[in-house]
Formats: sequence, C-alpha cells, structure tokens
Amino acid sequence: MDESKRVSSASINDAIDIITTKTMAFELWRNEEKEVCINLEISIPDKSEFKLNFINSFDRFKDYQQTEHKKILSFVKENSNVMYRFTVETDCILELYQMFRKNISSQLSELSIKAAIYAAYIEVRGQL
Repeated sequence: MDESKRVSSASINDAIDIITTKTMAFELWRNEEKEVCINLEISIPDKSEFKLNFINSFDRFKDYQQTEHKKILSFVKENSNVMYRFTVETDCILELYQMFRKNISSQLSELSIKAAIYAAYIEVRGQL
C-alpha cells in the first residue's frame, strides 16, 4: 500500500516507448549499417563510436540537461515534412543532417550530430 513504491501507468508507458524505439533502432542499424555509414561518411574506426552515440541518443532526448540533443530532436520534428520527399531513408537522414549543419550551430562533434540526427529520424518517423 506504500504509494512511494507504486509505478504509474505513465511510467510504464514511457518505459515501453523507450524499449520499442530502441528495438526499432537496433533493427534499423542492423539492416542499414553499411549504407548509413557510407552516406554519412562514417569511417571504419569511427563506426563503433557512432553506433554508441546513436543508441545513447534515445536516452539523451529524454534528459532535460542534454540541450544539444533536444535541439536536434526538435529540429527533426520541425522538419519532418522532408521525409515525404524521399523513398530511401539514408538519403533523408543525410538531407536532415545537411540542413541542420547549414542552419544550426551545435557544440557536439560531427560524429555525435550525425548519430543524433539518425536517432531523431527514427524517433520522429515512428510518430508519423
């Protein structure tokens, strides 16, 4: 009966959303790793760091202290109409990355920005 030990349905739903999004991300990564790395020009030595940044981006989008990641997620949400112009996902991700770099400055490294754009794309695509 202790209320401090109760879990709200909102908390459960948030956890399920995170698990679902991460599962989709892993699946997309496995299916398109080579093509994404080619299109975003991720070198072989940087591939493991890119993957780690990509996976961690989903948690960072929800962390209020991660303003740079929240900025990237907001940018992709605001520009989600770009997705309707493409039939190949990696081309769309590249376009979003180029648009972001052209219009917004960020303190993140290029590799982190690319990984966060890729993660934000998956997050936003799932909401369309």
